[in-house]
Amino acid sequence: MFVTHSIPEAVLLSTQVVVMGRRPGRIDRTIDITLPDERTAETSRTPEFFEAVTEVRDALFDVMGRDL
Repeated sequence: MFVTHSIPEAVLLSTQVVVMGRRPGRIDRTIDITLPDERTAETSRTPEFFEAVTEVRDALFDVMGRDL
């Protein structure tokens, strides 16, 4: 388990991202990250990376509200 507030970092380093809800803390959504196992700095420049970041960001906005 790795805890971060950086969505790009979570996507680049993980195979699964867990989005927590508001208090009391609870798991709201789990998102599978389907990027290749071999990841480099170039991975963060691919369309698949941006799609995954957007999916996680949208899930976070759904949970926390668009006023983040």
